[in-house]
Amino acid sequence: MTESVLSRSIAGFCPESEVPIVEVPASTPAMEARIALSMVAELRERGVPIRDILVVSRDLDGYEDLLVRAAIRHDIAPTIWTQLRLVETLPYRMCKTLCDIFAADQVTFETVVMPLAFGWVPPEPLDEWPLDMSPVREMSHQAPTDAVSIEGWQTRVSEQSWGNDQLLSYLEWVMACPERPSPEQSTDILGGVLQRYREYVLPIRKERDGPALLETERAVRAVTRMDDLIERVARTYGQRLELDWSEQSWDRIAGLCESYATQRPGRREHANARALDIIEANDAWGREVPYVIAVGLSAGVWPQQQESLVPVSLQDSVRRGEEGLDQVAPRLGWSGIKDYDQFADTVAAATKGVVLTRHTTGSDGGDRRRSPLLESVPVERVSRSSAVGLLEVERRIPEELESFLPNADSSEGRLKGDES
Repeated sequence: MTESVLSRSIAGFCPESEVPIVEVPASTPAMEARIALSMVAELRERGVPIRDILVVSRDLDGYEDLLVRAAIRHDIAPTIWTQLRLVETLPYRMCKTLCDIFAADQVTFETVVMPLAFGWVPPEPLDEWPLDMSPVREMSHQAPTDAVSIEGWQTRVSEQSWGNDQLLSYLEWVMACPERPSPEQSTDILGGVLQRYREYVLPIRKERDGPALLETERAVRAVTRMDDLIERVARTYGQRLELDWSEQSWDRIAGLCESYATQRPGRREHANARALDIIEANDAWGREVPYVIAVGLSAGVWPQQQESLVPVSLQDSVRRGEEGLDQVAPRLGWSGIKDYDQFADTVAAATKGVVLTRHTTGSDGGDRRRSPLLESVPVERVSRSSAVGLLEVERRIPEELESFLPNADSSEGRLKGDES
């Protein structure tokens, strides 16, 4: 086969792999996801621990729901490892809002009750907590709209018919917090808030969550991140106080929380030993597992590409490097290099075998070509007819995959289910 200009352009990024790599086609992304999870189920049936399997996608936006549904079909609990936007989570918003309230001389009622909406629970809850937000919303409609001190809100709530004892206990707790906290006090107060969130709020979220527990997992990750963040903030805050670089205030703590929360880590902070890891490709670097299954190896999906005004026939001629067209062959930009690097990391993560799936039909019904990334590695290609066997009730495993599965006899090239 003539080497394309594009495959030559990525030669420097070709991952070197000593493990078998198998390409499996599917008609649609949904079928891809089903094939990927069928392979996971097959590995599990052959005794492979769930932690020895990794499912990878360049971008989970288009695959997360499909993979989760396919996992549930096989009774597999998935763990979705996407970038956690901590500033959008309730535990962060609760702690950050409390810092802002502690620091402010005057606040509106809407701001005062925000932590209650985010899941605040008192140190020794005697009533039903977390608070039902229906009465809080009703109070918000009746409360004045001006900003006053916390003491002022205590007076108003105690004197008005729209107040209640739970709201008063919350305001008393806010009033009892120090105006100029030490590092230890900041850790005790915010850490206690998170501990009670973990103890009282997470079980409720779990009860209301779907079978895959995706929202619960996200909340657990957020609490874990916030635990680390609060410790880190306290250390930095304490160091700056010792060096006289900062004043002792909740405002400084709030600023540090915001600064650290917007730093999105490359590695993930939460693991579930009984769940299947489904990650984005930017998290494949440094991973090492026996089996990797990557989805989305179709042109325009991985690597992504901009829409082109050039006719498809001419695009194909350019990629093949036909005479006179070499000079207009695609050049690697930063995003392209990143895609190839992440693909290399994905392949390199496997120690026993790699399965690369692709779909042949786009969302518009048009044909999808193979990803040029597939030309950068030595792959064994499964036929479409053989790939369909992975989705049958009596699952049939193509011989290309049998070659690296445990307890398989690749020399005979037999399909599972063919033996009588």
